[in-house]
Amino acid sequence: MFAAALVDDLLADLPRTALWVLAAVSAAGWLLAASAVTWFTRPRLPAAGPTGEQPGPGTLALGNFLVHRGALTPTAVSGVVLDLAARRLVAVEEIGDGRQLVRYFPQRAAAVSLDPVEATVLELIRGRLGPAGTVPVGELSLGDETAASRWWKRFDAEVVAEGRRLGLLRRRWPTGARLAMALGLLVPAVFAALAVESGDAVQRLAGATGDGTDLGGGSAVALFGYVALLAFANSRLRAWVTTPLGDTAAARWLGARTFFAEQPGLAEAPPAAVVVRGRHLAAAVALGVAPVAAQRLPIGPQRDDVAWVQRGGLWREVTIRYPPGRRRSVGLELAILWSLAQLAAGLLGVWADSWFVRTIGVALLDAVRSNDAMPWALRIGLPAVFLIVPTGFAAASALLALRSVRDLAGGLADLGHTTELVGPVLRAPTAVDDEGHRAPTGFLAVDDGRSDELLGVYCPKLGARQGQRVRLVITPRLGVVRHGEILPGNG
Repeated sequence: MFAAALVDDLLADLPRTALWVLAAVSAAGWLLAASAVTWFTRPRLPAAGPTGEQPGPGTLALGNFLVHRGALTPTAVSGVVLDLAARRLVAVEEIGDGRQLVRYFPQRAAAVSLDPVEATVLELIRGRLGPAGTVPVGELSLGDETAASRWWKRFDAEVVAEGRRLGLLRRRWPTGARLAMALGLLVPAVFAALAVESGDAVQRLAGATGDGTDLGGGSAVALFGYVALLAFANSRLRAWVTTPLGDTAAARWLGARTFFAEQPGLAEAPPAAVVVRGRHLAAAVALGVAPVAAQRLPIGPQRDDVAWVQRGGLWREVTIRYPPGRRRSVGLELAILWSLAQLAAGLLGVWADSWFVRTIGVALLDAVRSNDAMPWALRIGLPAVFLIVPTGFAAASALLALRSVRDLAGGLADLGHTTELVGPVLRAPTAVDDEGHRAPTGFLAVDDGRSDELLGVYCPKLGARQGQRVRLVITPRLGVVRHGEILPGNG
């Protein structure tokens, strides 16, 4: 009894308001640090190795994964299908009008040991076969959106497993970093636990009784919030980057891609040419330099984040990223004012969150903890919510402020400067509107021939369609469109 009373005296003397503020601030700092580490550990592409026909280790799907910064593209599946055809496990036949038919040879397939990645693609073919043991390429669909997503996740997981087995991939966040993240999250959890325990101790010293005021209740609340935040963070850390051995392998695959891109006739070869071209055509498709075969052997619908482009007589597969938060067609000056408004909103959000925690939040927590009639689950769950929601709001406000500082700096640097973006529109994405109709999003992915990674620009008033050539005058950093025109001679 004496020990318990002594603990209560010590806990009751703790500054609860300051502890809640420290819990919110340290949790927001943890989220910002995790975001910064995520940014600095993003996948990077090594320089291409020596040009040669010998690709890197692993399946063609793994090669596709490595040359696209750890993001599989649809040509990975098409390349594996052609690789199976080059090994005579299936055949790709022309049936007229540019249509293709895939024929399956079960005896040959049963006699060969396949990698799990290849077995998954062969299973897809087997699942679509007709009575004659054939399937039109158009029927090699991944199914509806849900089924396609499920299949693609499985395929991606098997490619990652192959890369790890060969020592080419590692977790983006190694065990030490994940442990440091978990330990760092303990800091706000401890502050929150002490704050709740302090309030309970005050009530116990005042003579209150009940399950909600027992010693250890605050620790249970903090543990609940800790586990919830840690589970959320862990779900965001399932990414992979190359090891030093993986960088060497990626460089070899990039060198092989250069070699196949320069081979005469590969870019225009149809899928049935695999009988003659063999695994060279399969590798060219998987690495994104054989557009005709890839386009005639599509697996799944067209994607807005991947496209084909011809440069200097060579076809390349490029990836496209659409920036968030710039869906309004405003001038640069308004974009700068908008960034200032976002900065003010972010700072105001951080201040408001701090004020809420110091005043209303503490009062609400004390009210919940002192209500003996409230169910036990609510007495534990509501304080956890009072901890998690303000912490998330503070982190979101801080991130908004940091992003607005970045955009503000870019906008100020863009004043008086423009650059031209001239080229074909590779993608003009659409989306379902409120009435259920598909409408243009206003974004355009324009290829200027400079990079294999394109950034979409927002230009809804131009009304350009996919395939048209456009000339856009944009600011170099924010990409705000100053002027745009559709060039003559487009279809």
